[in-house]
Amino acid sequence: MKTIFLPTLFTLICTMSLAQDFQRVPLHDGWQLRSADHPEGATLPAKVPGLVQEELIRSGLLPDPYYGTNEKLVQWVSEQNWAYELNWEIAKLDDNRHYQLNFRGLDTYAAVSLNGQNILAADNMFRSWQVPVNGILREGTNRLRIVFTAPVNQLRPVIDTFAYPLHQTSVNDTGEPRVANFARKAQFQFGWDWGLRLVTMGIWRPVYLESWAKAKLTDAQFHQNSLSQEVAEMTVKVKIDRREPGQYEIRVRGIDEKGQTYTRRPLLDSENELDINFRIDQPQYWWPVGHGPQNRYHLACQLWKDGELV
Repeated sequence: MKTIFLPTLFTLICTMSLAQDFQRVPLHDGWQLRSADHPEGATLPAKVPGLVQEELIRSGLLPDPYYGTNEKLVQWVSEQNWAYELNWEIAKLDDNRHYQLNFRGLDTYAAVSLNGQNILAADNMFRSWQVPVNGILREGTNRLRIVFTAPVNQLRPVIDTFAYPLHQTSVNDTGEPRVANFARKAQFQFGWDWGLRLVTMGIWRPVYLESWAKAKLTDAQFHQNSLSQEVAEMTVKVKIDRREPGQYEIRVRGIDEKGQTYTRRPLLDSENELDINFRIDQPQYWWPVGHGPQNRYHLACQLWKDGELV
């Protein structure tokens, strides 16, 4: 008797199309790293995305922490504060466009300033941060500075000021004081029985300058509501930022040789956050290896304005 395996879900990959109205400039080159505790000290060229410890190792100022007992020799890095600095040029700004800085990942406690003005206080390694910068960004030279505070320095007052009946610390934390369970940060960095303690800081994911004039899809999340051999009932949750009036429409289509359009949904003027239902007929399942092919649906959620893909 042959066993039939029916999976309960299949995989979807969603993308948000970047059309001409939306512009994204990566800010990855030209960064400098210095000690924020000793601003008169020398600077190092820094790669972004990257981490403080990586740059110090690359420059020969820090030994390989994974070699021998070098773990003890690198702990001072995570006990100091560090600053990333970038100067870059903008030839022309458009008053009709909305500008934002998109920090995809900062590790972890970071004070961000643009042209001397504070724009962000980050405290979570796992999330991204989008900051409007109209009125701060300028034509010519712009200066972006990100100062990372050592996690122990940031969290010590939390431990000192909160009167917990039972101060339960993370058993993996090999430092003193133990602050791991107060941090929205990768817990393995604070030590474990299988790994060393290496509490990192830095710009660990990309940074972008983004702009748009008409409208932008700020979020699109696909959800599978139900699945049978006949139909997959789907929902896409959409968030939109509109800067111009007009007739807007959301389209969901497949990115394949067929280019099938699954739904077209005109938007009301008041709709900037909505759920759109659609269906996929005779869905092709994703199967584990040995049970069948690994079918995947590549879906694009598109925002159209007055018949133009924006």
